[in-house]
Amino acid sequence: MTVNEFISSFLPDNISKKKRQQLYDEMECHILDRADFYIEIGYDEKTALAKSMECFGEDNEMKESIKKDFEELYHERWYYAVIAGFIPLVFNLIAVFTGNFIHTADFVGAPSAANVFISSLFVCFVILQIMFCYKKGYRKSLIATGISNILIICTLIFALYPQSALYALPLNISYILEKLTPLIMKNPADDLPNIFSWYGTLLFLGGTALISFILAKRVKIKGRSEGKFLKGVAVLAFIMCGMCFLNGLTYKPAKEYFREYRTWFNPRNDTVTEKTLGVFDSVPLGCTYDDAEAYLEHLGYINTEDYIKTLSREEQKMFRYNISEMDFSFDGEYIIFFEKEKKSYNSDDNGFIFIKPDKNGLINSKGIGVACPFEDKYGSKGHYCGEAYDTGKCEKDFISTEKGDSKDGVLKKFAEENGHLYSLFSETEKGIQKDYCRIHSYGSPSEHNLNDYNKDRDIFIQLWFTDGRLEKATFEYYDFQYHKEVLREIK
Repeated sequence: MTVNEFISSFLPDNISKKKRQQLYDEMECHILDRADFYIEIGYDEKTALAKSMECFGEDNEMKESIKKDFEELYHERWYYAVIAGFIPLVFNLIAVFTGNFIHTADFVGAPSAANVFISSLFVCFVILQIMFCYKKGYRKSLIATGISNILIICTLIFALYPQSALYALPLNISYILEKLTPLIMKNPADDLPNIFSWYGTLLFLGGTALISFILAKRVKIKGRSEGKFLKGVAVLAFIMCGMCFLNGLTYKPAKEYFREYRTWFNPRNDTVTEKTLGVFDSVPLGCTYDDAEAYLEHLGYINTEDYIKTLSREEQKMFRYNISEMDFSFDGEYIIFFEKEKKSYNSDDNGFIFIKPDKNGLINSKGIGVACPFEDKYGSKGHYCGEAYDTGKCEKDFISTEKGDSKDGVLKKFAEENGHLYSLFSETEKGIQKDYCRIHSYGSPSEHNLNDYNKDRDIFIQLWFTDGRLEKATFEYYDFQYHKEVLREIK
């Protein structure tokens, strides 16, 4: 073995050329000085060099030990650790100044596709940084990376750099499952992004720091990573980076897809239209279910099961989700009919008809409502109101209403002049027809104000009729958080 080959076997590969040459010169000088000593005492030059190298050490364990010491001392410069520690902090500052963050989408707004892609690149870069430092054996850089991420958590900097990427991740997963499976993923797509953007970010930063510290300890014990372990971690890093890019590319179509869920039924079209009311009135109580179904089909209405069959696969999911959001509590007793040709997401008419046959197949109750969240089989929860009314006059008229007033007169007063009808229910009991109506009014009280509570607030009036005469009524006030209070009642 030549002197050059012998010295090279001791030197690590991943140190700078300048430092490598310095170590080479020092070892060469040491070997040649010892060889000169052997020549002086009578050995020839070749034998003297061989004995000098033998004396320096040809034991493999000694070589590895010396090489490891050289790597520890010379291969990682101090400023490598400084750069590694600053990279996550710089990403965080970029996130602050570019608006690439969403502490909560309710407060700041959902991120743009560019925000998610940039955030995903940040995540990808930090993952690659950790793997590069581990491969090179940069223990101090790994520790600096971990400390940097811990500092971001501890200081609770508002723009934690992975937030946008982790906001998009559950949305994208929901989108893929929605497209490839029968699952309806709208609720997870609504709820998880905000939760995951915050808690997922803390988990990512904490996990990144922990992994950095673990790998740094492994480097200290075993030196640079080699073999199967490095390959396995490299494959994992590659997969994670691929997921980061996919996350950025998938976010925009996923966000647009789930946004369309909200437009199947227009929440602002919440009034029972004359058309739907006419269909409701044309179905007589006491007729057979078959006759009622045939007549409704003649008027362009079909039951929910048949209506769903007219929709595409994606439309069926949207429709089923909207139906579930209406929270029907009919317990399977009522059969709901929708307008057959209603294919526009923003139709002006959200009305639907529901009927219930008795054990003999006769219709003993029926109802009409609009597509907004349902409280019970009679009416709806609070919802948008497209028109403004004088709620002070509404209360004044309610005070002047008495038990026994005619149904037509009461409905004209409240459903036309002071509010709008959005739920109607009728049933027969021992040959007597009973009706229930729910009316919504929203607006300012003007000069008719009797109380301060109802200024620009929701007012709900519930009316019960027996054989066309008012049986009882309630006047309810809801605040902006929909805390109900029954203010007046007619019995």
